[in-house]
Amino acid sequence: MISVLIADDEEPARLRLRHLLGAIDHELAIGALYEAHDGEATLQQLEAHADIGVLFLDIRMPGLSGLDVLSRLPANRRPYVIFTTAFDEYALQAFEQNALDYLTKPIGRERMAQSLQRVSAALAHDRLRTEQQKRLDAMMAWMEAQEQAAAPAAGAGLPTLTKISIPHRDKLLLIDTADVVSAEVADGVTKLYVHQPTLPKGRGGLQTYIVSYTLDQLEARLPPEAFARVHRSALVNVNHIESMVAWFSGRYKLLMTAQHEVIASRDRSRLLKERFAI
Repeated sequence: MISVLIADDEEPARLRLRHLLGAIDHELAIGALYEAHDGEATLQQLEAHADIGVLFLDIRMPGLSGLDVLSRLPANRRPYVIFTTAFDEYALQAFEQNALDYLTKPIGRERMAQSLQRVSAALAHDRLRTEQQKRLDAMMAWMEAQEQAAAPAAGAGLPTLTKISIPHRDKLLLIDTADVVSAEVADGVTKLYVHQPTLPKGRGGLQTYIVSYTLDQLEARLPPEAFARVHRSALVNVNHIESMVAWFSGRYKLLMTAQHEVIASRDRSRLLKERFAI
């Protein structure tokens, strides 16, 4: 028996997959059927249920995307992944080259049946599972490269910021950029993680502020000698990196001031190694 997790932020899409799994003749002996409505919930379900062997994963979800979820999973803990996506034909090139299978919405009965046949074959052959891990890593690198190439040079040519103004209640706070630990985007919202210098380093004291800047704007305006883009959704102050832990697939987990953690992408991890002469 193998358990299945359906991860999609749209309830009708989850119901559709549930219906198809019950209505189509397939060789999978499915045990439990779990659901998750966003990336964080997906990780929690995978952590709580080691028997999950198949994951129907939506690429675009609030907070952590499907690719963000995969980047946080060690390769040996990834289930067999079937992507569900509404991407256009151009974006699907990445899936055709690097994913063992994907389903485009709206998902049809015949296409679902074909996908389940592929799942059965892959689960019976370890070689196919190894192949999937290599393809997933290649696809995540491709998607990140596309997003970085398409990112506008927002703020280019403007003076470097030494302080950032943040609306807070009935006033503007002026935050020293040296105190900014990281800037991260989740669910379309940019958050600054700021260390409070009056509190002991490494013992908390991390304040979070929501700002109107995009990461591209911040990257263009913050001191380049101090800040580095380590992921499409994260910009960190390298002076606040306390240690780097080898993660997987060539990535690093960055342990920051005040016990904050950021996972760098594979390409950006390589740049960090060059920067620190590792």
